[in-house]
Amino acid sequence: MNILIVDDESPIRKLLSTCFARSGFAVETASDGADAIALCETNKFDVVLSDVMMPKINGHQLAQFVALNSPTTITVLMSGYDATCEAYRYSPRGTLVAKPFLPQDVVDTVQSLLAQRATATF
Repeated sequence: MNILIVDDESPIRKLLSTCFARSGFAVETASDGADAIALCETNKFDVVLSDVMMPKINGHQLAQFVALNSPTTITVLMSGYDATCEAYRYSPRGTLVAKPFLPQDVVDTVQSLLAQRATATF
C-alpha cells in the first residue's frame, strides 16, 4: 500500500513515516498541500494522510483535489484545531484523526479504512 503523509511539521511527518513504513507501507511525504498535489499528479496513492492547517493549500483543499482526481484514494485529515471538520465531505471513505494522537492509532485507522475499501462494492 502506498501512503502520502502531508504535514508542515517535520517531526510529525518523520514519526508517521516511520510508523507506516514499519507497518509495510510505501511512504512518501510532503510539507504542504502544493507539494502533495504535485506528488499526486505523478504517483498513485492508496491513502493521503494530511494535516488540515498548512500554508499554501490546506488539508480541505487537498482532500477536494484528491476526491476529484483520484476517487479511489482514501483521504484522512489530521487536526488539533478543526476537531469536527464539518466542511470535510469530499470523500465517503475519508475520516478525521484528532491531534494529539498515538501514531499506532493512526496506522490502525488507515488499515481499517483500507480493509473497508477492500470489501466494499461500488
